Amino acid sequence: MQTTGNHIREYRAARDWSLQKLADACQTSKSQIDKLEKGQRRLTVEWMVRLAKPLGCDPRDLLLAPTLASAAHKNMQAANVEKPPETLPIRRLTHHEDDTFTLGEEIDRTPKPSFLVHTQDAYAVYVTGKAMAPMFRAGQLLFINPHKPPALESGVIVIEKKGHVYLKAFAGRTKKSLRLHAFQPEKTEILVKESDVKEIHTIVGTLDN
Repeated sequence: MQTTGNHIREYRAARDWSLQKLADACQTSKSQIDKLEKGQRRLTVEWMVRLAKPLGCDPRDLLLAPTLASAAHKNMQAANVEKPPETLPIRRLTHHEDDTFTLGEEIDRTPKPSFLVHTQDAYAVYVTGKAMAPMFRAGQLLFINPHKPPALESGVIVIEKKGHVYLKAFAGRTKKSLRLHAFQPEKTEILVKESDVKEIHTIVGTLDN
């Protein structure tokens, strides 16, 4: 039972945080948090506001009766357990006879892989056509990072200003062009003028279906 008149420890325990982790979140020392929890330092309104944000509660909750505080903790824990996984959009990729593509609207969503959790604007596409076999196969789901610079021979999606899209392997640059490799019907090199390129997105993972 709480005897200090506050419930900082309960809220901290609900998040499975150490004294040091809460101290870091509040930009203070471990000893200060310890004193606040034990009632050895006065819990002012300023401290309540400062603590409540990282603990995910209303400042007033830190002074709730124990039964109400416990209920709040259970709700917090349930919210953490029931939080749905992050997802990213699967965009339509249409293959054309000239071996270019069109990158279209969202057609579905898929769980965001761990290596893209902190990446904004990431998306996925299904491979269509055979131009990138055996590197990528029709039906594979490709995960795209639009911000990562391509490495040599990595898969890329090159978007031209006119809307044409290439799904190829990155082979480097000349003074004025991107060098791309196609693999079907045989390995060939394609040059795309840098002045025509709007964006280059890097393929960072695949998922077989």
